[in-house]
Amino acid sequence: MPRPRLRLDKEMEHSGNWIPYYSGDTLWQVEHTHTRNCFIIDTSKKTCACNFWELVGTPCRHAVDALDFRNQPAEDFVDDYYSKDTYEKFYGYNVSPINGQDMWPKVDMEEMLSSSYKRGPGRPKKLRRREPDEDLHKIRTQTTYCCTRCGVHVHNARSCTSQVVDPKAQKRKKAKENNNRTRTNQTATQEQAQPTEAETATQEQPQPNETQIDVDPEFEMLTANLAAAFEATQTQPNIVVNGPVASALSHSAPVTSAQGEPVTSS
Repeated sequence: MPRPRLRLDKEMEHSGNWIPYYSGDTLWQVEHTHTRNCFIIDTSKKTCACNFWELVGTPCRHAVDALDFRNQPAEDFVDDYYSKDTYEKFYGYNVSPINGQDMWPKVDMEEMLSSSYKRGPGRPKKLRRREPDEDLHKIRTQTTYCCTRCGVHVHNARSCTSQVVDPKAQKRKKAKENNNRTRTNQTATQEQAQPTEAETATQEQPQPNETQIDVDPEFEMLTANLAAAFEATQTQPNIVVNGPVASALSHSAPVTSAQGEPVTSS
């Protein structure tokens, strides 16, 4: 639905709080039922004292109320700018193409800077701006209070002065408390079940691949004999340590293989 149609529907919705007074010909005086604000309307010139009709092009809520009093549809008083014929005239011709911004001609003028931001005094507002005919003290809508003591839909248990206790109201109160307690326990259980970041990182860390190397038994025996011979050379004081390893091994016990055969160095 086009935006002008939505805007007109909104004005028609808010036109019920205004009372029109006929002033002759095409002049009207519209008065609000609560605030007593008045506006002058001229349907022939399509003007209103609120200037909404002239600026937007669609009848305001004051004009809609006056037109409805004469059984005149508000759609007939919308500006021709929003009509289909005007739309077809606008786009009946081809739109001229333009080059990119980097190909625009340079102008010998100072660069235009953005306006400086000035913060207003006081705390910034967070609430929306309410309509003039909207109740400022009405915060909640479609909210009913039910007393958990006597069961009356007027007040709550804190301001209850009744001496009668309703068993059904007490039952509803206990059921609500049990539901809240169950919901709290479920939330705590879910938080405990969720792993921490350290545990998650430990679980996701890949384990190193353990590879087994097959060692020849004969090679292990040879290595053990060489180690024993080297220790024996360290315990004998007559052997020169600075000499080559082969000379030290020659004074040690003979080295044998896994089959018991002596091993000689080349």
